[in-house]
This record gives sequence, C-alpha cells and structure tokens, in this order.
Amino acid sequence: MGLLDSFRPSPPAAKESTSSDAGASSSELLSEEPDGLPHSGPGSIHRGGSQPRFYDPYEGLSAAIGSQPGVQFRLPEEPEFLFVDDARQRRRSWSENLCYYAGVGYLGGAIAGGAYGCTQLATKQSDVMIDSNRVKINRFLNMTGRAGKASGNAFGVLGLFFAASESLIGHYIEGYVPDAFATLAAGFTTGALYRSTRGPRSAAVAGTVGVVAAAALLAGRQVIRGL
Repeated sequence: MGLLDSFRPSPPAAKESTSSDAGASSSELLSEEPDGLPHSGPGSIHRGGSQPRFYDPYEGLSAAIGSQPGVQFRLPEEPEFLFVDDARQRRRSWSENLCYYAGVGYLGGAIAGGAYGCTQLATKQSDVMIDSNRVKINRFLNMTGRAGKASGNAFGVLGLFFAASESLIGHYIEGYVPDAFATLAAGFTTGALYRSTRGPRSAAVAGTVGVVAAAALLAGRQVIRGL
C-alpha cells in the first residue's frame, strides 16, 4: 500500500462490517451483567439468576415485634428514669394526684357514711306500726344512702383540696425544703379552706386538724408505698 492509499476513503463494505461488529460487541456488553447484582424490574427483584421475588415493605418487622404468638410489642428493658434521684423520688403527677385523692376520698366517705347509716338503723326504733321486710329494706336504703352521699361528697371535696394544694405547693418549693413540708402545708390549707366560711377561728382549728391528718398520711406512706 502506497502513501496515497492511506488518504483514500475506505470502501462501503468495510464500513458496514466494522459498524456491525461494533454494534454486536456493544449489545453483548449491555446484555451481560455480573452475577449477584439485582436486575431492575417493575414490582420484582431478581437475584443472580433466581426466580423473581416481589418486594415486601413489611419485611423485617417480625424481628421488632417478636416471633412468639400473641406478642404485639416488646416491653422496654431500660429504666423509666434516667437519673437515680428521680427514680427514688417517684411521685404522681398533678392530674393523677387529683384523681387519686378525690376518688379515694369520695369512696372512703361513702363507705364510712353507709356504715354510720347502718348503725343508726340498728339503734333507732321504727315509728311504723307494720314493719314488714319491704319497709325495712326501704328504710335501710334511705338511711345508708343519705349518710353515705353526704360524707362521700365532703371527703371528696377534701381530697380535691388536698391534692390541688399539695401539687401546687410542691411545685414552688421543690428543691428548697423537704417534700414532707408540702404535705403538711397542704393539710393546713385543706382544713382552712373547708371551714373558711365559718370564720377565721374555725378555719385555724380545721387547719390544725388538717396538719395532724397530713402527718398521719406521711406516717402511712412509710408503711404503704404509693399512699
């Protein structure tokens, strides 16, 4: 081949053969994929020549829920409080305190009033000449219901006053004085508020009685946890 032949254009057959060879080699390279890589496809996943597998968005959740039948969640194993001081000084929140003392006060007052009504029923003579069983049952329900309702409402209001006072006073004096002071101050506030309509002297006496009752509550908390 001379020097002039290198500057001449190649024949058309040679161009077609070279282009066809290049297209075949490129198609072979595109069709080949390394083993183990996922093939892209709508709604399915191929893995290394295996059968197509549909995508499961809930895969792996069974490990978090638990494999045992009937187990819906895992209980935390970490402590509820981060610091030891908070765990030792565990107390109810103001809303829990309000519901607890108001409910316990009303229930205890209703039971005590019902018992007092029963004693009155046993000691008081009936004025009815014909004392049948129906009349006895009616008198029992009336006396126990009347006394239980009055005492239940009274003790429920006392529990409401005490819970609100203890939570409010404890919120402002927390970290400055012991927690027992909040309970004693709440007892005095409860008694004074309950008898405040009868004058300052009656309020002071009732506040003193409330302090004694709060001291008894503090003594009971040393024996019964969560009182």
